[in-house]
Amino acid sequence: MFRGRRHKNRAACAAPADLPARVGEGSRGFLLRLSQNKILSLAPGQWLPREEMEQAFNEQFPDRYSPAMLKSLAQNVNGTWTHAGYLEGRNKKHRTEPDIRPANIAFALFLGYLQGATGNRLFNTEWTKLFGCRLEHLLELARQASHAGLLNFKHASDVVEITFPDYLTQEEEGWLHE
Repeated sequence: MFRGRRHKNRAACAAPADLPARVGEGSRGFLLRLSQNKILSLAPGQWLPREEMEQAFNEQFPDRYSPAMLKSLAQNVNGTWTHAGYLEGRNKKHRTEPDIRPANIAFALFLGYLQGATGNRLFNTEWTKLFGCRLEHLLELARQASHAGLLNFKHASDVVEITFPDYLTQEEEGWLHE
């Protein structure tokens, strides 16, 4: 995964919408996954009161966190979503559309590949769902990622083939097929 991230970071088309990497790493990854549906359900421009995020966590884990801890969790998670481009505003958070670039989709597709998805299924993983984009837009970003050398992308009608050259060693590729 880290080698794949290096490929993504080397790309000139890297962008702020780095959420797949953020969800997959760090202690807040679990909380980000829990908050994903809340964030993606908001319409662009819709206000997200901190209390709604607190409530979302409290519903998942009733009476587990103190009110002060819920407030802190909500602020930290909302800050991460803001940094990734899904929210904007310092104190009052509003839903925005993230700036998704080819490097972002390449990394999301690679994470899906590591989980065993191939072909069209790569566009229907938890990682690509984070972008909240239509399939046509994701396919176009994958095409651009291919032109940038981040992956190999072939698309004809309903058939999609994606490979990730030099992302994994032959031994690591073998592990995926065990």
